[in-house]
Amino acid sequence: MFSKSILAAAALLGISAVEAHMIMTEPIPYGKDTLNNSPLAADGSDFPCKLRSNTYEVTEWNTAQIGESMPLTFEGSATHGGGSCQVSLTTDLQPTKDSEWMVIKSIEGGCPANVDGNLSGGASMADPTKFNYTIPDGISPGKYTLAWTWFNRIGNREMYMNCAPLEVQSASSKRSDVEEKRDVEKRSSTFPPMFVANVNGCTTSEGVDIRFPQPGDDIQYNGEPSNLASAGAAACTGTPTFAAAVLRPLLWLLLPRPQTPTLLLRVEGEWNCINGSSFQRCANGQWTPAQNVAAGTQCTAGQSSNLAISAIKLKPRTVREGRARRHAHGGHVHA
Repeated sequence: MFSKSILAAAALLGISAVEAHMIMTEPIPYGKDTLNNSPLAADGSDFPCKLRSNTYEVTEWNTAQIGESMPLTFEGSATHGGGSCQVSLTTDLQPTKDSEWMVIKSIEGGCPANVDGNLSGGASMADPTKFNYTIPDGISPGKYTLAWTWFNRIGNREMYMNCAPLEVQSASSKRSDVEEKRDVEKRSSTFPPMFVANVNGCTTSEGVDIRFPQPGDDIQYNGEPSNLASAGAAACTGTPTFAAAVLRPLLWLLLPRPQTPTLLLRVEGEWNCINGSSFQRCANGQWTPAQNVAAGTQCTAGQSSNLAISAIKLKPRTVREGRARRHAHGGHVHA
């Protein structure tokens, strides 16, 4: 987790490696008494939310109104040169690797602090850098799990993740009817998935503040521009063994069909096999142009999450008829 020089400095200060890391203080995390400030295990075994005994014990329910700016604060001193962070929500109150996370804020650079290395002061020191997040329109009132994730700029390639219980409440009644109407009109149920790396075989580059591949609408730049990864650069390299589940928006629409239009449910990423001979996929809310299956194969007609392709088996009668035609043709040639 630390280079030898950092460990030596920590020893001089009387700080252990574990004590030097960062931990979220606001919102109040799940299982506050059992939560330590180390990164997630490199093999992803404690993803998400630093799985442990009583991971999701509620210390205190945090509350936030839609549209309200809420504090995001930390304590600790090992800021690892800052980095990039995200704030995400899931409706699962005991998240698993299969949970669907919705990114509501991305901080690219300078998170949890805009410093070259580490802060001084030890594990209990309050991080002087203060952040905020806002529950956006499109998030319904109810109970959620909030996650703060951090990818450090300097040091071993790590992912930090703290989770907290959060009750989202309706917007303040003080807002005017005009504001409410405008907000309702612009609401969207689609939020990007949480970025996952350094615990799943996909590794971020050291020395740069990563740019998230899908940062969402609320992006904050808090670091030095020279530290920010180049636009278009891959956020991580390698083949991930798992990633945060993608929230698949359901889109209702009329699709043209022979004779009668039919109302169908279209799911992002779903396949559609047409009459067994061609296929298409739902991407960004639209069907891609139909493509023919390979010669000698067929797909299983209909819509599904997986495209099933199989070889076409010739019927015995077809084989016999082919032989008969060849025999008849041969007799004509020699007549």
